[in-house]
Amino acid sequence: MKKENGSDSHNEGQDLMVKHGALMDVTYRYMKYIYDVTRPFFLAGRSDMRRAALLNHPTHVCEIGTGTARNLILMAKDRTGNQTKFTGLDVSSEMINFARKKVAKANLGKRIDIRLQDFADYLKKPPQSRVYVFSYSLSMIPNWEKLLRLAAATCREHGGRIVIVDFSTMESWPVWVRERLRKNLTYFHVFPRYSLESMIASDPAFDNVNVEISSKFGGYAAVLTITF
Repeated sequence: MKKENGSDSHNEGQDLMVKHGALMDVTYRYMKYIYDVTRPFFLAGRSDMRRAALLNHPTHVCEIGTGTARNLILMAKDRTGNQTKFTGLDVSSEMINFARKKVAKANLGKRIDIRLQDFADYLKKPPQSRVYVFSYSLSMIPNWEKLLRLAAATCREHGGRIVIVDFSTMESWPVWVRERLRKNLTYFHVFPRYSLESMIASDPAFDNVNVEISSKFGGYAAVLTITF
């Protein structure tokens, strides 16, 4: 049996992200125009995530899966983030082009850098960021555990924190509601990571960290702040 080397593994990862980017382009080609209008109704906890990201006035925040850049624009306009610089990463060219237009319209181009780039490539150079944000993106990223470990390794080396908001277990909701939501989410290639909290609790990458978890609306969503 041929042993997989590091180069093969890297190429496979690159291929996966290229395919995922193409899938996201198809998914959001037209939806991007109504994304920010419709999402506040069911993406709970994002305001809490933004507050956690801006805690202690960080110099730089990186959002992985930035989408339309709504979170970055709101953080840049917030008084607690008015000295912070931001980077938004996404693998969808449709979303990146749309996000760049929104950032330019908000006159924030000098403070918000929008890149068509995956997280692993971003980390090839010494990162400026000390805060890494995943806002409903882990549930759409195929290799989500790998990206979390990369973020953890970077934070452990340089200091910093990871802030996550995403769908949770919905433990207080009726079973039929949970099942209906899960089915509907699959149409948009969204797969809630129900093992997220247990992964962070057991994975060596997250040893000796401080984890704060805030459940929203009966477990509909959760905000996790992981400080190294």
